[in-house]
Amino acid sequence: MEPKKKYRLEAELGRQPDLKLYIVQSEWYASGRDFFDGRATYVVFNGFNLRYVNEPIPVRPGDYVRIYFLNVGPSLTSTFHVVGGIWEYIYYQGNPDNVMKGSQTVLAGPSDSWVIEWRVPPVEGDYTLVTHVFNTAIKGALGILRAKKEAPRVGEVRAEGPKALAAIPADAKRVLDPYGLGIPDHDYTVRVPPDPAQGQPLAVGSRALESLPVRVQMVGNSFYPKVLEIPVGTTVEFVNEDVFDLLDGERTGRHDAVVIDVRGPEPFVTPKLGHADRYRITFTQPGEYTYICSIHPYMKGIIRVYAPVDR
Repeated sequence: MEPKKKYRLEAELGRQPDLKLYIVQSEWYASGRDFFDGRATYVVFNGFNLRYVNEPIPVRPGDYVRIYFLNVGPSLTSTFHVVGGIWEYIYYQGNPDNVMKGSQTVLAGPSDSWVIEWRVPPVEGDYTLVTHVFNTAIKGALGILRAKKEAPRVGEVRAEGPKALAAIPADAKRVLDPYGLGIPDHDYTVRVPPDPAQGQPLAVGSRALESLPVRVQMVGNSFYPKVLEIPVGTTVEFVNEDVFDLLDGERTGRHDAVVIDVRGPEPFVTPKLGHADRYRITFTQPGEYTYICSIHPYMKGIIRVYAPVDR
């Protein structure tokens, strides 16, 4: 909904913008561990990686553009910018009374929004929209305004695009699921080899032949690693690394691990664990177990137990 009070450039020009452009910046994480540590896999404008590089937004030289920019986060800061341009007027949270003039960027923390008024330079060419936090921009938060004299008039570019995405495209290169199981090329399997010296498994990350458990973290409302392959005789320790373990149901950071698909003789159910609580299970026979958290059933993991082959 537009405010009743006109934005300043509209009042000065006496007309509506040639283009209303709605941009939402957001982040994608491959796992709860990555989210917890602030390692975004992709940072995107309007839900697609490099969306407006693949489909540049048409404008004409000199066009009056109004950008409605929202950083939904959930965690990263944005400094939204157009390469080769200076914002004419900017309005924090879209309020016409919160006006500033002549800025190169708008600084937006998670949930911050701006309305931006800008005029395309009077020459043809590509003008790059970007967050100037470039270690996130190179992860996908880039777009192009393509200025041509005979560019089609689109009037409005909405955040959801011209049509909703009904299903995952068949040619998708990668599918991320921060809580459950994505595709194997990214949610790769962690395989623990047997210890040839002692006949016992080596713990992940151990530097010596120690009888340490293999750890599965409950963190960021996901299991980490999500897929674990271990030799017979391995002890697995579930440990809850989510700090906020108060409240109930979906709102809590308490977790358990409950097998829902049994392909072996040793299914398991852990207690509900609070922050830093641990629970150990030793697997003595081969099998495969798909498990979830009963409080947050979108959390999913797999443990495969294999019998080492003598050589």
